[in-house]
Amino acid sequence: MQTACPEIGKASPYFIKTNETETINEYLYKTIKDLNEEKIDFKDRNSEVPGLHLLPDGAFKVKEASPNKLSYNVQVNDI
Repeated sequence: MQTACPEIGKASPYFIKTNETETINEYLYKTIKDLNEEKIDFKDRNSEVPGLHLLPDGAFKVKEASPNKLSYNVQVNDI
């Protein structure tokens, strides 16, 4: 992981709650679209892309969870 979790300051998987009416694909599309508008300094090896930490490696949505049923959607960001 390149970005540390903002809560604990360590590079470990963490979760961010997003807008519940937005699909995972909509969130990824919006985030990638915003990142494409950022200026990148290719001459400076230490330059960072602002907002890159907002692009998740994957996402999941729990639709229903009970002792008898677990319904969920998992997606890996391979764009």
